[in-house]
Amino acid sequence: MLTSSVLRDVLVLTGESMWEDDAVDHVRRVLQELHRPRVVELREYGANYLLDVEIFAPRYTGPEGLWTDEHHDWIAYASHEGTVAFGGVLSAGLVATWPEVDSWRWPGWQALGHG
Repeated sequence: MLTSSVLRDVLVLTGESMWEDDAVDHVRRVLQELHRPRVVELREYGANYLLDVEIFAPRYTGPEGLWTDEHHDWIAYASHEGTVAFGGVLSAGLVATWPEVDSWRWPGWQALGHG
């Protein structure tokens, strides 16, 4: 059972958000401010990578993607369902520093009674 404290650490955006404006720059900036130079990328199929944060882009590109780093206090997940979800310190950082984040929230999350 999820508690409200867990839900506050979850941010679900539309998948298109990561293809528009400067969304990826916001994600990278939060990780840079947390002094996180590398990101682990795991894809549904194909190769997995250790990426420099400067080239990290949490986007759905065919295979679903999951990202984190060695601290394991954040996660990003890009789904074929048209969403990209963020959890932990990355979610909190995006909400705190990205003024337009609310305009990209996935409407289904609110419909489920979250957010």
